[in-house]
Amino acid sequence: MTVRLTDVKKQQILKQVWETISLGSNKLPAKELAKTLGKIVATEPALGPVVIMAARAAYLRLDEAVCDRGWHTQLTMDKESIDGLTFFAENCSSFDNSPIRSAGTEISVLSIIGPPDNFIKKRFVANHARTDNEKIWASDASGYATCAYSIKGDHLYFRGTLNEEERRLSSGHRELIAVTKTLKYYESTNATNSQATNVYWLTDSQNMTTFLTKGSSKGPIQKEVFGIMTLCKKLNIRIIPIHLLRDDPLIKMADDGSKMTDTDDWQVDHETYQRINRRYSFTIDLFASDRNTKCQNFSQIFTARTLLASMRFRTRGKMKWLGSAHQLEK
Repeated sequence: MTVRLTDVKKQQILKQVWETISLGSNKLPAKELAKTLGKIVATEPALGPVVIMAARAAYLRLDEAVCDRGWHTQLTMDKESIDGLTFFAENCSSFDNSPIRSAGTEISVLSIIGPPDNFIKKRFVANHARTDNEKIWASDASGYATCAYSIKGDHLYFRGTLNEEERRLSSGHRELIAVTKTLKYYESTNATNSQATNVYWLTDSQNMTTFLTKGSSKGPIQKEVFGIMTLCKKLNIRIIPIHLLRDDPLIKMADDGSKMTDTDDWQVDHETYQRINRRYSFTIDLFASDRNTKCQNFSQIFTARTLLASMRFRTRGKMKWLGSAHQLEK
């Protein structure tokens, strides 16, 4: 059984939401924004938890204004608030008609990922619409890199490095960045999903599971969550996070990938490179990583894993070929 908004109710809510959005950066009464947000959140049984995350930024803005100046104040919405309300208004119909969610309708994690069950942290997930094409991905983030791979569905393996700013973030935020980087990589492969597709995302982070189902009261984390929401909509996928123990072999593979040392991740010091470059004017770094490349074009064997990484490039009028081994030697 599902829950659906009546057409009349939906139109009434959308009318009010669009009116609020139309105010843009103009001031509006705190009570008016609260009324709009209340109507949005009231659609959660029919549209699912996505509405909570879409309204979260505006709620943070409202809460800050009311705590400082009381309910009779006026406030302006920031870009994140407007973007969240717009996301709700534009996608209201596509999220409508959600299955009834209760303790009695929860879905067993074991039925999704299969045995064994001794590493499952939370044994049930909220009821949701199942799709014909379903994927299972796992990810993890260390203090300097992220790693994700597919267990079911696409043949995906991705390892990304964290910049200095990202490394200073909380572990839960870094886990979200692992999701963002993986989705952006997936998008760059021109992957398409003609039909709505569930991605069951395995993680050992309770915080990440909460962020992807409820959002966050912390602005920077909520901004990351909203970015993931928009990427999912663009890719026609829906993430259902599944919390597993850290010792689960499925998690350990992603954990190992995020902590693995890249054998190409070494470099000549900047002064030496510049001295040599003044003579030769390099155009491609043959042994590099995305963290230490000295040229815009570079060959990185590590993230290619078992794929053939090759490119052609022209230097001084001659066409040359560079290819890595098809498979890494053990």
